[in-house]
Amino acid sequence: MTIKQKYLENKLRIFRKFLILQLVISVVACFVLISCSTGTNAHNNFSPKQMTILYINDLHGHLMPFTRFYKDKHPTGGVARLAAMIKNVEEENLSRGIDTLLLSAGDNFQGTPMSTAFNGQVEFEVFNKIGLDATVVGNHDFDYGYERLKELQQIASFPLLSANIYKSHNSDMEFKPYVIKKLPNGLKVGIIGLSTMETPITTHPLNVSTLRFSRPELAMQRYVKHVDSKTDVLIVLSHLGVDKDKEIARLYPEIDVIVGGHTHTKLADPIYVGRVMICQTGDNGIHLGRINLSVENDRAKMISNNLMPVAHYISEDAEVKGLVEDYNAKLSAEIGRVVGYSKDYLNGERPVVRRQETNLGNLISDLMRKRTKSDVALINSGGIRASIKQGDVTLEDVIRAFPMNNQLVTMDMTGQELYMTLSQSARLLINSPQNHPSGGFLQVSGVSFTINRRGGAENIEIAGEPVKLLKTYKVVTLDFLAAGGDGYKKLKTSANQYNTGITLQDTMVDYLVNRGFVSASVEGRIRRK
Repeated sequence: MTIKQKYLENKLRIFRKFLILQLVISVVACFVLISCSTGTNAHNNFSPKQMTILYINDLHGHLMPFTRFYKDKHPTGGVARLAAMIKNVEEENLSRGIDTLLLSAGDNFQGTPMSTAFNGQVEFEVFNKIGLDATVVGNHDFDYGYERLKELQQIASFPLLSANIYKSHNSDMEFKPYVIKKLPNGLKVGIIGLSTMETPITTHPLNVSTLRFSRPELAMQRYVKHVDSKTDVLIVLSHLGVDKDKEIARLYPEIDVIVGGHTHTKLADPIYVGRVMICQTGDNGIHLGRINLSVENDRAKMISNNLMPVAHYISEDAEVKGLVEDYNAKLSAEIGRVVGYSKDYLNGERPVVRRQETNLGNLISDLMRKRTKSDVALINSGGIRASIKQGDVTLEDVIRAFPMNNQLVTMDMTGQELYMTLSQSARLLINSPQNHPSGGFLQVSGVSFTINRRGGAENIEIAGEPVKLLKTYKVVTLDFLAAGGDGYKKLKTSANQYNTGITLQDTMVDYLVNRGFVSASVEGRIRRK
C-alpha cells in the first residue's frame, strides 16, 4: 500500500467516526426534546391554541325584547336573539377548530314580570338550552329566597359558583367554589366564582340569614394557586363590580380574565390591570360580550374583542323563542290588563332615581304614607326598577316598576333617628361612584331636607315644620329596609315595627283602580347645596 493510499484510508476512518458522533448527538438531542415535551408541566405547548369567551352579566330577567328608554323606536335584547348570536359564534368557531365558553356573571333574576311570576324558572331553562357553562351567584339571585335558588340549582345543567359563600356557623361551602373544564381541543380552563359581600344588604336580609359571605380576596388566596397549577387559562367569574375586580387583578396577577358584573358597567374594550383583562357588558342582556384568546405556555393573550349589540334586526332562535313565548302566554291575559291611566311620564330610570328626587319616587312614597296613615314614608330607590309611560297603565307596567314587590312596614322613629337615616341616604348619594349610584338613596314623602356638600342632611321639615329631634314620628318603609337592607341600622332597630302585609304593587294598583288615574311631579323635597 502506497503512502498516498494509507493517507486516504486514515482520512476515511476519521470521517466515519465523525459521522457516527454526529448521529449520536442527534439521537440524544431528540430524546431530550421528547422528554421535555412529555413531562409533567401541562403548560409547555409548542404552538398556541385559540378559544373564545362569550359572556353576559346582570340579565335581571330580561327574557323578552324590550324598549330600554321610552323614546326608543325599536325593542332590543331578548334571549331568543341572544341564543341565535351564541349559536352563530359556536358554529363559526367549530369550523375553525376553536373552543367556545359561555359564561354569566350573575344577577340572572329579578326585574321583569316574567322573572317575578316564575321565580327564575325561565332563566334557568333558557340557560340549559343555550349551553351555559357556568354562572356566579349574584346578590339578586337570592331575591326569590335561598331555598328557591337551591331548587333551581337542581334543574341547572351548569354549575353555580361562589368561592366566598359559607354556611353561617361553619366552613361548609354553599356552592362550588370553582370548576375546571377541559375543552374539546385540549385546553383546561379554571373558573373561580366570587360573590359580592354586599349581598346581605342588597337582597332581603332574611333571604341569606343562614349564609356567611367572606372577603373575596381571601377566597382567591385559598383557591388560586391550586386552580392555576392545573389549568391553561384562569378565569374569575365575578359579581363584585369593576373597582373590586381591579383590586383582585392587582392582588392575583396570575389571573388571565375577569368576567364581571354587579355595577352594570358597559366596557367596549377590556380594562387591563397588568396582564389581567377585565370584561363587563352592561346589563339586561342588550349586549353579548366576546373575547378571542390565544393561549400558549400558561398565558392567554387577547386576539380581538367585541361587545355585540343584541339588536332588533337579529333573527331569533326558534327553540328559545318558543320556550319564552309559552311562558309569556301564561302571563299575558292577566298582566296585560289596564289598571289605570297616568297623566305624566313617571321617571324611574336608574341613573336618575338613584341620584335625585323623581315624580315616580314621590308618587309611590305618597301612596305608602297615605295607605298606612304615617307621617313619613321612605323607599330605597333600588326598589324602583323602571319608568311608567304616560297613558294607559297595565299590571305589567306596575310589576316592571316594582318587581321586588316588598311589603309595607310601619314603625316609630324619633326625629333624631330620622335625621341620622336621611344623613345616611345623603352620604350614599355623595360617596357612590358616578357610574354606579347607590340603590340605597331614599325617595321620601312627608319630609323635605337639604343635602349639604359634606354629605349630611339639614333643614329637615316634616309636614312643613322643622323636625323635633325628641318627638316620635310614625314612619312607613319597605320590609327590605326594615330588616336592615342597604345598611339602614336605624330602621332595623326602630320601635314598634309592624308588617302590614300590604305589597308595593298592590298599593299602586289599588290606587289606580279606585281613582282611575295618577299624576305626579317633582316638588323639591330633596334639595342639594
